[in-house]
Amino acid sequence: MCTDKGPLIREDAALVKTAYLLGQVEARDKMFKVLAYTVRLTHYYEILLKMGKAESVQNTLATFDSAIVDCRQLLNHFKYVQTAEIFRKIYTTFDLSQMTTKLLLLRTVFWTVEVTCSDLGYYAKHIFHSWNAKLIGKGYKFGKSVQLSILICLEIMKYKRVSSDRKLSKEARNEQCKEIIYGIVRCVMDCIMYYTWIESYQPNKGFSYLCGLVSALIGLRGQVLTVM
Repeated sequence: MCTDKGPLIREDAALVKTAYLLGQVEARDKMFKVLAYTVRLTHYYEILLKMGKAESVQNTLATFDSAIVDCRQLLNHFKYVQTAEIFRKIYTTFDLSQMTTKLLLLRTVFWTVEVTCSDLGYYAKHIFHSWNAKLIGKGYKFGKSVQLSILICLEIMKYKRVSSDRKLSKEARNEQCKEIIYGIVRCVMDCIMYYTWIESYQPNKGFSYLCGLVSALIGLRGQVLTVM
């Protein structure tokens, strides 16, 4: 049984393995993400500074960006099977009376929406051209932004718990709090990009791409957010 002061999860081998595999996939995904947002920033400022010149370069960058998106979608394909397993494990392993558990379950639901729409987006782009790709894209951004918002809440709760845990040494407490802050910043950077499913919210593209790059770089430095 988990408590507010104790660990959030038992040492369940299957869930630990699933979280590890997701972390491994995410590490590779972040490498593609760094590349993607570097290309998008280059493409954006190529258009901005050259005012439409060097069209062949722009087309090459756009094609390369599209290929990277395909790679990321294939890398994360069928991820909803893993998120469904995580939901089942959380439901059967965690203390359902805890707010943290309820938020984790809710986050996993929207996470599943996100990864399912990602797969559907790939099919709409390459196979089923009659599907409404724009609507699928909005569904992806909706699931992504909501699950990230819930994850921010979970990280804040974790920060409060760790910062008040006197069983940890000051150094360990500071190190864990620093990693949590990195995670929160990463989520906020992603939210800036993915809340664009709200039509009235359209941030500057250059700033949005920069946020994506910052998020990916934080992920590459080792801060991989999982259910753990």
